Amino acid sequence: MKTKFVFLFVGLLLSLSVMAQSGGGGYFLIGSVYFPQIPQMTANVNGVNNTLPQYMGMMGGGGFAIIKGLVIGGRGAGGAFTKKLNVNGVKAEYSFGGGEFNLGRVILHSKSVLSFLYLGIGGYDYGVELENKTDADVNLGSVIVPSGSKVNFEYGSFTLTGGLAIKYIRLKGLDLGLNVSYVYPFRQNYQTVMVGITLGSLGVTPPKEKNK
Repeated sequence: MKTKFVFLFVGLLLSLSVMAQSGGGGYFLIGSVYFPQIPQMTANVNGVNNTLPQYMGMMGGGGFAIIKGLVIGGRGAGGAFTKKLNVNGVKAEYSFGGGEFNLGRVILHSKSVLSFLYLGIGGYDYGVELENKTDADVNLGSVIVPSGSKVNFEYGSFTLTGGLAIKYIRLKGLDLGLNVSYVYPFRQNYQTVMVGITLGSLGVTPPKEKNK
């Protein structure tokens, strides 16, 4: 699943680049990924459910800078769901992840609350990794998983994201927030709703209140 780690690394790198600017901040993200329609994989593997779970835990991070109400930032996030199969000891790990560059606009900025809408462009992918922990090869019909080996089926796409961030910023250098976004892939059918709690600032100066 190398593509997923590349997208995630790019998103986190963008986050670190904007965290260095004043009038912004960085954050840690933890939450859940929801697939309105469970994506169907093209792989046909006997005994394996070729769809992702409809819900999956998520972790990640991001950062943003604010310049006269314009929000520039980045985010990286991903999650995994592991389940054991009754197919001769093969284990399947379903995963989703990626990163994006964001551009948005502040819609509320007070002493207590900062909120902005944003659009993002980046890349996310999903897939399943089959791991054979037995001492014999396992034949799953369209694929043979060698003893002690892993076989990956991965599907990635460039994506467009729309989201809303709300942050409570009166916690003595920290901010606690809610981030809700919808991820639309251009090439694959795995539209995604991502909902997460954010905790951040990381020593970065919080955005100042707008001049009245």
